[in-house]
Amino acid sequence: MQQLRAKGADTPFYRDLVDKYMVLWDSVELMIADIRAKGQTYWTTSAAGREYEKDNPNVKLVPAYLKQMQSLLSDMGISPDKIILEGADDDAL
Repeated sequence: MQQLRAKGADTPFYRDLVDKYMVLWDSVELMIADIRAKGQTYWTTSAAGREYEKDNPNVKLVPAYLKQMQSLLSDMGISPDKIILEGADDDAL
């Protein structure tokens, strides 16, 4: 938000993009937690009652979400290397 304000782009449109970015962020965090808990594959039971090993779909989804997050940052003209820490002085960085 600091970068948007600095560019004079603190508008409803860009705030909406930030909200969408944060939804993706939350989703990625949940998917990563699921991968850590279950692993890249896990055992499950089919409708017929047979156990089988299944690929964790989150392994493929995380990179797609991260790519979309990067796209949103790019659309907003926000760069992680331009992050300004509130209350931090130059020595703290």
